[in-house]
Amino acid sequence: MPAALFLGAMDADGDHLVDGTELGGGIDHEWQLLSKSGPVRPVYYDTWARSALGSASALPSFASYDLDGDKLISRDEFDERLRLAFTQLDENGDGVLERSELVFYVTRPAGRRTPPRQVAGPRRRLDQGSDEQQQH
Repeated sequence: MPAALFLGAMDADGDHLVDGTELGGGIDHEWQLLSKSGPVRPVYYDTWARSALGSASALPSFASYDLDGDKLISRDEFDERLRLAFTQLDENGDGVLERSELVFYVTRPAGRRTPPRQVAGPRRRLDQGSDEQQQH
């Protein structure tokens, strides 16, 4: 969930935790970046989402912020949606996001079932062993 990365980045004091004060400050900062003058239209949200969430189609989507369905995101809707995401990620309910609560939500791209193979050097058949092993 990109929101987990986004909320994790609100750790203002570098203690690897995001508390309510940091959440509020992060929401204020992001709203200033997103909204230049009042409610936000989809085109402006897409630009912001590409920068803040990594993709215009990343979750949470525009529709998930637009709680009243008026095709605009108000400051209150933005705040409410991000606080909801924070609460959903706060598994132990202590009002603080810990890195361990965020790691679970940082997953591989949809559809990929295995991590990409890493090639560190020349390939070798498993039954061949190393040159040293063959000399003994």
